[in-house]
Amino acid sequence: MPTISEPWRTRDWSGIRARRVLRYNGPASYPAAGGDPFTPGAAFLGIIECFGGGSSFIADDANGANPRLGIYTPNANPELGGTIRWFVPNTGAEVAGATNLSGYAVDFEIIGKG
Repeated sequence: MPTISEPWRTRDWSGIRARRVLRYNGPASYPAAGGDPFTPGAAFLGIIECFGGGSSFIADDANGANPRLGIYTPNANPELGGTIRWFVPNTGAEVAGATNLSGYAVDFEIIGKG
């Protein structure tokens, strides 16, 4: 399960849509199959409609030498959220199960309904 935090004032409402700017830290033990579950509740929402202005992001560890690519895949039912799958960019391989990704962090915006 990822760690989500709001390091600054991040809540905004645009009409009936809620906008959140959040910091996502990867899981301490990456699930072996299917990716890291990401529910709307993790983003303080009821439904995720737009993840990060797209569906992918690059995260790096503290020393900046080991970037990872994260891709959000929504569930067919937006109330269930989706999953974030992590990949090693230079090989294209998915990160191995049980890998500690908690040192990887990225800030992104999520739009949805509360």
